[in-house]
Amino acid sequence: ISKDITPVRICCNCLKYAGLFSQEGRPWSILLSAYHLIMLNAVGLGAIKVILWGDGNLQELIQAMSATVIYVHTNAKAINFLSYEAEIRKLFESLEQLRTELLEDIDNQHHIIDAESFLFKLNTGYALLMMSFPAVSLGINIFTDYITQSERPHLIFQVWIPWNMKEFWPYLGGMLFTTVLSITICVFYTSYIIFLFTITFELSGFIKVLQAKLETNGIIDSNTYRHHLAIMQLLQTCNEIHSGQLYFEILVSSLQPCGFGYTLIKAARRQDPVVFDLLYKSFLAVSAPFIICSCGQEINNQMEMLHNSSYRGPWYEKSPKLRKDLLTVKILNIKPITLSYRRLVTFNNACFATVAQGIYSYLAMINNLENSE
Repeated sequence: ISKDITPVRICCNCLKYAGLFSQEGRPWSILLSAYHLIMLNAVGLGAIKVILWGDGNLQELIQAMSATVIYVHTNAKAINFLSYEAEIRKLFESLEQLRTELLEDIDNQHHIIDAESFLFKLNTGYALLMMSFPAVSLGINIFTDYITQSERPHLIFQVWIPWNMKEFWPYLGGMLFTTVLSITICVFYTSYIIFLFTITFELSGFIKVLQAKLETNGIIDSNTYRHHLAIMQLLQTCNEIHSGQLYFEILVSSLQPCGFGYTLIKAARRQDPVVFDLLYKSFLAVSAPFIICSCGQEINNQMEMLHNSSYRGPWYEKSPKLRKDLLTVKILNIKPITLSYRRLVTFNNACFATVAQGIYSYLAMINNLENSE
């Protein structure tokens, strides 16, 4: 395990290069933040322009609404990170400190190593998936426009372009412009998901170490009890900083895939080559709430297993002080802190099922609306 390159430091670097973390003494980080925010707001303004002053085409209107939803929750994430930068830095410091302490347990450190190995592969795979989207989408859309000779260019995001795109060079300029806009959204969202993955699987590895300790020897010293409290505090801090943002994304996640899904259905019926681009977009849109709920489910599962592990150790062999600490752990784990919004909405598989039902309902409503017309 490298002491210099840890998952938390990798996450910090992603946030820095996305412009979501400022760097003291480096003014270019402020310029980077300003650039990405300008590009992000250009998406929002361009999509709103299409919605309010478009030509009334239903498919373009619905796609512009999807682009607006993407802009809103991506912008909310950026503002959230920039607003809570100091708190997030403290959260990272606490994670690093707890990681260092738990890695001193030679017998159980493999739980953290395995979790971080999987985390690295997951982060790499998701980053490749997201960051390849602008180039793949650009290629598919240009190919589709060439094959179909469509009068309306297929843009990555349905935004207003301030020039006529009928000629080749203006057309190419418009396609590249929307591609540059999409890169900012991909950078922001990839950094955010890497942050969520890092928190989830670091905590998952920490909890597994505590599970192994409790099942093998019970609470052998006060450090086990202290580490359990530290994990609970980290989860509480994470909820205080990001649970509102996560809840907001869950609320809009039923709307976000509708534009891409509706257009995908129409394109499939026409056997339009753009169906591959829309399939890519629909997959990414649906994966957003799925990732949040899966991360919450992973933490919830590990906390439940920790509760079970607290009953398996030889508690009867311990001193009264350690028995008292173990009893406290059991009480706290009866209803443990998980990834949730004020403990009212827990992000888990049941939550994603509700989102999926909402997506289906909205798609059916849009389809029925068009058929009635």
